[in-house]
Amino acid sequence: MLSIGLLERPFLALRNRVIAQNAAWAAATAAVLLILLSLMATRLTRPLGDMAAAASRIARGDLNLQVPVGGRDEIGELGEAFNRMTAELRKAKENLLQWTWTLESRVADRTHALRNIQESMARSEKMASLGQLAAGIAHEINNPLTTILINAHLLLEKARPDDPAAAALRLIAEETERCGRIVKGLLEYSRRTPPEKSALDVNAVVERTIGLLSGQAWARNVRLSHHLDRTLPPLFLDRAKIQQVFWNLILNACEAMPSGGTIDVSSRRSADGRSIEVVFADSGPGIPEENLDRIFDPFFTTKSSGTGLGLAVAASLVEQHGGTISARNGAGRGAVFTIQWPLAETETGDRGIGP
Repeated sequence: MLSIGLLERPFLALRNRVIAQNAAWAAATAAVLLILLSLMATRLTRPLGDMAAAASRIARGDLNLQVPVGGRDEIGELGEAFNRMTAELRKAKENLLQWTWTLESRVADRTHALRNIQESMARSEKMASLGQLAAGIAHEINNPLTTILINAHLLLEKARPDDPAAAALRLIAEETERCGRIVKGLLEYSRRTPPEKSALDVNAVVERTIGLLSGQAWARNVRLSHHLDRTLPPLFLDRAKIQQVFWNLILNACEAMPSGGTIDVSSRRSADGRSIEVVFADSGPGIPEENLDRIFDPFFTTKSSGTGLGLAVAASLVEQHGGTISARNGAGRGAVFTIQWPLAETETGDRGIGP
């Protein structure tokens, strides 16, 4: 019998090498797969982590950030969508802030308008009461004042120049006349008769008023001048009432400069072009800062002989015509009064421009 035998050891060694190689390849493959999976996970989770962090910042109110977009895959599309959402939120916030500001501004405007209406109603009620009071005062006081004044003048005519009573009689006459002026001013201030408006050249009223007061100004050593914009359109105002406003302002300035000075009247368009301004500037001592808020109050005066109604009457007449008047001190010296009237369309027809 013939027996053939093979050595087992070489086969076992070969088997072991094959198993070892396969195990090595398997381990290498697993390692590569793990690395690839880790890279893929990082590629997926890092943008998502960035978006999560960005979402937290957005929740805290930071809408100015953008997440990086790395590619055109689904993650990139998600990043672009996230950035668009952030931009829309930022725009919505800006619009909301703008709307809030607009609403606050409108509320402030309405509140201011309501306050003006309330103040106007209060002034109207005050004027009505003052008008009744003034009418009673005029009736009850004017007659006795006239009697006192006439008798004072009669006694002055009979008194000798060296009579000590003459000075007292002159004082009585002067103070009686002053009381009469106060009553007259009170009546003028309290009467709010509707203005008779017509197309009016404001420059012509300025020139006429300066012409009428030039003699009084010259006697007080005050020089009057004017710088007028000849291109201004007419305004619809009451000529007599506006002339009284200009008259009161010029006389007030003259009285504020007992040693003489200058008064310049100018007309112009406002900076925004929506109104016409008439400015009265003098070279006097100006207005004390503590008096600026009270300068247009009735009966407020710093002059011993004043009634305190001239500027109050002027302000009342300006307001009747839809205008405003303000007072300030000039850059160098002197007081500056500025009147503003809103521009109105010129009416056509038979009405002409009145001086």
